[in-house]
Amino acid sequence: MKKRYIVLIVVIILILIAVLSTIAYQTIVEKDKEYEIDEVKEYNYFVLKENNLFGVINKKGDIIINPEYDEVIIPNPEKAIFLCSKSDQVKVFNEKNEQILVEYNNIEPIRFKNISSDLMYEKSILKYQKDGKYGLVDFQGKELTKAVYDEIDSLQYKEGELLVKQNEKLGVINIKGNELLKIKYDEILIDDYYTENDNYKYSGYIVGIRTEEGYRYGYLNSKGKEILKEEYNKISRVTNKTDDKENAYLICAKNGQYGVNKNQDIIISNEYQSISYDENNEVFVLEKSGKHGIANIEGNIIIPVEYNEIDINGIYLYAQNEQGVTVYNKSGNQVNINANVAILNTENEKYKIRINNENGTKYGVINGEGKQLIEEKYNYIKYLYDDYFIASYENGKLGILDNKGNTKIELNNDSLQLIQGTDLIQTLKDNVTRNLLKNIRENL
Repeated sequence: MKKRYIVLIVVIILILIAVLSTIAYQTIVEKDKEYEIDEVKEYNYFVLKENNLFGVINKKGDIIINPEYDEVIIPNPEKAIFLCSKSDQVKVFNEKNEQILVEYNNIEPIRFKNISSDLMYEKSILKYQKDGKYGLVDFQGKELTKAVYDEIDSLQYKEGELLVKQNEKLGVINIKGNELLKIKYDEILIDDYYTENDNYKYSGYIVGIRTEEGYRYGYLNSKGKEILKEEYNKISRVTNKTDDKENAYLICAKNGQYGVNKNQDIIISNEYQSISYDENNEVFVLEKSGKHGIANIEGNIIIPVEYNEIDINGIYLYAQNEQGVTVYNKSGNQVNINANVAILNTENEKYKIRINNENGTKYGVINGEGKQLIEEKYNYIKYLYDDYFIASYENGKLGILDNKGNTKIELNNDSLQLIQGTDLIQTLKDNVTRNLLKNIRENL
């Protein structure tokens, strides 16, 4: 008994050691995958152009690099590192006009894909070439990876992550040189999931492999964990669920049949000819054997798949069959509303745009309880801000109404818009531009 007791204790200890070792290893792996993107808080250096040649000046206007190069690239305008090329030869200089990183050949910046910014390059790393292969180096000259890759490129939308190619296969590394996705895919795409605070940080990866039947796609989450194996013809993600970063709603096609997954879980089976998503109402439009229906975001059928057509116009769903049109709300409940009327949400919960198509299309405004605030007599209305709306008649001229339908700016302008980031409204009339205070009362 004593020996058995000792053996049991030893087994428990070994299991604990194995568990703790696994946890420690996973922690190290996850830490390696983390990276920080440099923020540019101040522009210290600028490209100088003179007689079609380029150099560098600092923010005081002092010339750092004389304008004698065919091209100058400053990857990070806060840091003193300048790539200067002449006759296809690239040299890297610091703020003292000293050549640096001389031990690396063919230094290049890594340009972003599809990122709209005046900062067009990775802000802390460069790639270099050796024996026909590429590696990474940071601005201080530290080698982050050996030159082992056939190609290194930016990953679309994802600053801080790099698409690498090796032996005709693709993978992903981060700007620290650590592997995020194994180099085994024929195609890697970002799922376009975006939030205002985190940008594309929580985007997952749609990965493809080439087969005899064509490409097959799978899905990995933002941490690189496999969610779906590569067995689908097509995968797309619902991208408006910005309050639910951890769960990916995926529309997947397999053998020509569409379904929906919430991560690994199937919430709508692959039995539909098409599935589309309406982000305003957060519902899926289903098509099967020429009939249409609606499922909610959790995959529950709320309108049966038995209608010839379903149109979504504003906050209501218009289902049509031989008997006519039935109007539903996004919960799948029938609504007693004229089928010729559409109602649109605005950025302000107090107001909705009401569009009546019964005798020509006319716009008005109602409140949250359905009370008419602005009569349906306008050819166009759009919510502006606070209690104001842009409106126009048949002539297309624009003006501003308040929430009682009173005209605050005459409907005689060719264009009218808020100037973003200011307290001004810009109008154009008879080729004359005016900037009015956003506080309309002060303009009267």
